[in-house]
Order: sequence, then structure tokens, then C-alpha cells
Amino acid sequence: MSLLIKKAVQERELICRDGLSLERVQHGDLTIEISRGCYRPEQTEYVAGIYYGHKDYHFETSYSEVLEQMLEEDRILAPVTTIYSLVDDRNTCVGSIRTIMKLTDCELPLEREFGIQLSPWTHRHQPIDRIYEIARFAVTVNTTKGIMMLFRELFKDALINDFAVASLDSRVLRGLRKMGFHWFDLQEPKYYLGSLTCPVALKAGEHIGGIFADIVKDMHIKNTLSRKAE
Repeated sequence: MSLLIKKAVQERELICRDGLSLERVQHGDLTIEISRGCYRPEQTEYVAGIYYGHKDYHFETSYSEVLEQMLEEDRILAPVTTIYSLVDDRNTCVGSIRTIMKLTDCELPLEREFGIQLSPWTHRHQPIDRIYEIARFAVTVNTTKGIMMLFRELFKDALINDFAVASLDSRVLRGLRKMGFHWFDLQEPKYYLGSLTCPVALKAGEHIGGIFADIVKDMHIKNTLSRKAE
């Protein structure tokens, strides 16, 4: 399946729609749209609907309360957020994921929700280029293919020494580890946004393998070229 995806991938094109600058990558009948530094409430609504409607997720508050909380958080974090959305040939969203960059004065949702101090972990994994959280992950079409496409585009933007954290549903985490993401645990899991959620992390150049190993090779090339340019 990964070979089929790689053959269908085109270069990113830049378009403007509804006042947004979007990068688009065609994958057969599906397209990845990438937006940077934008507040996109429709993406939050898509993810909230998937979470709240999942048969195995359980919430103690109403959908409107969950959505309001997510919208407010995403509005605040929009300037440091990159959204990768997967759309079908009818321009309907069928998948979404995002990164939230950690700045000096920016507390990531994972840090706040789980009470985790990242500094001891990042100290162990020096050198580190950037720290960010991978969040708001949901897919509703051809799950394996959709997951591969979203993560592949996300990590195409990664640097080899990037340190990524995430709060992942325990079942999703098992699937990603089978695909070649060697997430390591930061803390014991707890119930968050409807399911048993695991706070995890990885370093891009060290903990990605399997069907995504070619991306790491590209990271090494980018890293070498960057050093030569300095």
C-alpha cells in the first residue's frame, strides 16, 4: 500500500480559498490540504464530531460543551498550529491531524492536561531542533491508508532532531507502533477526550521506521544540506 501511495504523490501546490493559503498534495482520489497559522473551526468541528460519536468513547459532558472547549483551545493556539486535512473528490473532509509548535511562552495541551514537564525528556534527547505536539487526529475513510497519508505529509515537514509529543488513544497508539512509530511513554495513561489516552513522544530521526523509513532518509539529506549552507 505504501508503494501505491508514493506513486500517486504529486508535488505540493499553493492555492488560495476563502481567504486561506493552502498547500495541496494530490494522492489519487484524495488530497491533503495544509494550512499554517490559521484558525479553522470547521476542522475542529470535524474532529469533535468523530470523537463524540465514536461508539467506544464516553463523555461526561454534552457535545456542545466538548466542542466549545476544543474551539477555544484551537483558537488560542492557531498562530503556532499547522493543520493537515484529508479531503475526498467531493471536497469533504475525511481526515485531520495537526502540529502545535512549542514556543518559550507556550504551554502545550499535553503539558497542561497531564502535568508533564518536558525538559527532563528533551534533555535526554539532545540535540533537539523543535518541540511540538501532534493533536486532533481523526480519520473516517480507509483508515490505514488515511493514517499513512496524514502522517507521511506531517513528517515530510519534520527536521531530523524534532521532538514530537502526542496524547493518543491507546488503540490508535498500538496501530501506529505496528506501522513503525516507536513512541515511548511519558507517563501512565488516563481518560481524556472520551477514551484511555497515552501521553507519548518520539524523536523524528530516531523513532520512525517501518514503512516510513524513507522519510527519515529525506530528513538526513535535509539536515546535511542545512549544515553545508551554514
